[in-house]
Amino acid sequence: MKNKTITVKGIEITIIKQNNTDYISLTDMLKAKDGDFFIAD
Repeated sequence: MKNKTITVKGIEITIIKQNNTDYISLTDMLKAKDGDFFIAD
């Protein structure tokens, strides 16, 4: 299985395909914020 990436505002985000469903990497999204909170409940 080969992961793909997209670039959003200069940041590469990994896309993983599993069972014909695409998932984006929340870890990559969090890394993009340099320690700031990007995802909240």
